[in-house]
Amino acid sequence: MSPKTQESLYLEKLTYDPKLDDSWFAFFIERKRFLFLLIIIIVIAGYLGLKALPLESNPEVSIGVGVVSVALPGGSPEVMEDLVTKKLEKEISKIKGIDTMTSTSMNSVSVISVQFKSDTDTATAMRDLKDKVDLVKPKLPADAKDPTVTEVSFDDTPIWTFSLAGKYDGFKLREYATTIQEELEKNVLVSDVTISGGDETEYGVFIDPKKLDAYGLTIGAVNSTLAAENFTVPIGQYDIGSYTHSFTVDERYYTVASLRDLVIAKTGTTGIIRLSDIARVEEVAKKRTTIARLSDK
Repeated sequence: MSPKTQESLYLEKLTYDPKLDDSWFAFFIERKRFLFLLIIIIVIAGYLGLKALPLESNPEVSIGVGVVSVALPGGSPEVMEDLVTKKLEKEISKIKGIDTMTSTSMNSVSVISVQFKSDTDTATAMRDLKDKVDLVKPKLPADAKDPTVTEVSFDDTPIWTFSLAGKYDGFKLREYATTIQEELEKNVLVSDVTISGGDETEYGVFIDPKKLDAYGLTIGAVNSTLAAENFTVPIGQYDIGSYTHSFTVDERYYTVASLRDLVIAKTGTTGIIRLSDIARVEEVAKKRTTIARLSDK
């Protein structure tokens, strides 16, 4: 017989440890069917999880940046900084979670960029930013446009663009587009709907110089009256029961008829001069700054 090798001698010395029967590994060795079933369940669950995983070429990235912009026609950079930017900065700085705030004052425009800390909830931060801007609105110059608050998002690229065409004028198409916009915005999954093209309505006042001279009026006096009578002023909030109501004095022109009946001046003790006496007032299209075209080819 050949001498025993070291390997065979080592195997003869091996003994089985009964403690292994109580280990978790032995549980799976003795129950092979259960082990195979568990592996199959894990594979199926992984496959279903992979199918349900959303795959996007441009995944949503929340960077927590809001931009506040205000336009004041004719305002120099110094005026924009003193009358607009500083007032907004003072109120916005009270928001919690701000990382950096950068402001730029230019001719007729003020822009403030607010970046929030990474652990700040973006939705809550943007809501607070809009609330603070609303508080500053009454303190801004009367000629300033309403401030706009925009969240910087990589998800703002339109995913659906369509055109509306028909045998109608620009006003009617714009009206239909606005109706569609309102219906789409009711969907909670739609973040924003914008309209481009068509004609928007504004009120045109075409003053007759001869009638103006006949009544002894000037263009400046008429313009001053139009501006003074077209305004909206918030007068505060009042608690009524368990609700808080906001009250506003709104004297803006909403119809051509109300604008035509506007009293420009008075003559004697009973005579009055209305805008319709010296001017032609009608609805006209706003001046177009962009043109949207549709090609059927």
